[in-house]
Amino acid sequence: MKNTLLIRKLTAADDDKIAAVIKAVLAEYHFASGSSAEDRELDSLSHYYAQQQGAYYVVADLDGNIYGGGGFAKLPGSASIDSICEIQKFYFLKTIRAQGYGTKLLSIVLHEATVYGYKLAYLETAQQLESSIKLYQKFGFKKTKALGNTRHQKVCDVYLKLVLA
Repeated sequence: MKNTLLIRKLTAADDDKIAAVIKAVLAEYHFASGSSAEDRELDSLSHYYAQQQGAYYVVADLDGNIYGGGGFAKLPGSASIDSICEIQKFYFLKTIRAQGYGTKLLSIVLHEATVYGYKLAYLETAQQLESSIKLYQKFGFKKTKALGNTRHQKVCDVYLKLVLA
């Protein structure tokens, strides 16, 4: 990486690049069927988040290369859970892991979720993603039962929630 990395909102020009990052990370951890790699919206995340009461951010360099990202959207599955957002698609290439970008990005995402009016943040992850779970717990996420209809409960076995201020 020759340039300083920055965190910015996803644009349509980033869609293919962040989809490739997500697929690469999922393949690295041997996730296949039932994972985010199969999500219908993966190839057009900028459009998806604009329609889902949410936002997505990328970690990028000034040349437009994408190294990771994460966002939030309304938790799918029930009209009765309008105040719950799902933290989604938090993935980083190995080259930028353990450099503080996850902490910075999660801070931004949680703050923006409160600006959007969400009262509870929910997420699903997998036990083998230990460093991710530690990051979420550092922010105060606690274990919970599965919520909503995320379509990922086949591969995700850890469910976490955080009451937002």
